[in-house]
Amino acid sequence: MLPSRTQEEIMDIRTYGDPVLRKKAETVKIIDQEIRDICQLMVEVMIRRNGVGLAAPQIGISKRIFVLDADDEFHILINPEMVELSGEVEEMHEGCLSVPGIDAIVARATRAAVEGLNLDG
Repeated sequence: MLPSRTQEEIMDIRTYGDPVLRKKAETVKIIDQEIRDICQLMVEVMIRRNGVGLAAPQIGISKRIFVLDADDEFHILINPEMVELSGEVEEMHEGCLSVPGIDAIVARATRAAVEGLNLDG
C-alpha cells in the first residue's frame, strides 16, 4: 500500500529545498507489495515528467530506490551502491526534475558499475 497521499500529490516532484531531498533515504529491507507499488509509481511519474531517472525521495518517499530509463528499457535499483566508475569522462547537457528550469553541462564518467537489488531480489 502506498503512503496515504493523493495521486496528484504523489505526481508532484519534490524540488530543491525540500527536506526529504537532503535526508538520507532508508534502506529497503523487504521487497513486498508496497515496494513493488512504489517502483511502478516511480516509473509512471518518470514517464509523465519526461525524465530519464527518478529517485524515491523526489516523490517524497524516503527509500533507497532508483528507476532509470536506459537504452529504451526501464531499470529498477533497490538499495543501489556505486562500485566503480570508468576513468573516462564525458560532458553532457543535463537537467533534473527536482531543479526545474535549470540545465547545465555536467561531467560524468562514461560508465558506472552499480550493485543493488531488482524486484526479484
